[in-house]
Amino acid sequence: MSSKDVEAFVRRLRHAGLVVERSGGGHYKVMTPEGGTIAFLPFSPSTNRWRENTIAQLRKRGIVLEDDPRHHPRHDAG
Repeated sequence: MSSKDVEAFVRRLRHAGLVVERSGGGHYKVMTPEGGTIAFLPFSPSTNRWRENTIAQLRKRGIVLEDDPRHHPRHDAG
């Protein structure tokens, strides 16, 4: 894992309308547009679990990223 992977994920979160800022320790803080903290991301992760953990925390708050493999949108039959 590299910081480039984290930066790409940060862009994805911002595209979804979330606020992402650098924290004092160099990590990233993920917040709702209203300012509620959702998660913290590592600057340079040592494993891949950070991504899955963040996606799970988002889901708990009802936020689903468009390309989340667990997201299965309903299709209404006309």
